[in-house]
Amino acid sequence: MEYTTIAVDKKTLDKLSVIARKSGITKTIIITSYIEALFKLIREARPDTEKISLTNFEIDLKLGILKQGFANLFDIGELPDFIQSFYACQLRIENGELSGKLATKEELLKEGFNEADIDILLSEQTTRFEKKV
Repeated sequence: MEYTTIAVDKKTLDKLSVIARKSGITKTIIITSYIEALFKLIREARPDTEKISLTNFEIDLKLGILKQGFANLFDIGELPDFIQSFYACQLRIENGELSGKLATKEELLKEGFNEADIDILLSEQTTRFEKKV
């Protein structure tokens, strides 16, 4: 077997340690499985696909199974404006969640997003947070 060393920052290593501890899978197996899944996705992508978009990397904590899905990339600029606006609003809300600064409806309206989109996305956000509690 050939060995190599990878470098990850402390924050990533801490996250990997939590995943390993909760899943009962070693860090080496998690990283190896992820790379194998990525290789398989690239190999199996349609020949005309130059890019792929990785979707959620899932670990079934109960069964210890790793899963990785993919979808082909597309240029969001080719979508109708109302769809681009929806995804932009969704991204804005998700970025706010990640930074710990949740956007309010009023802030999103001031930024020019559609009120119907805001209502849908904030409702989904509320549902996600209720599931975590």
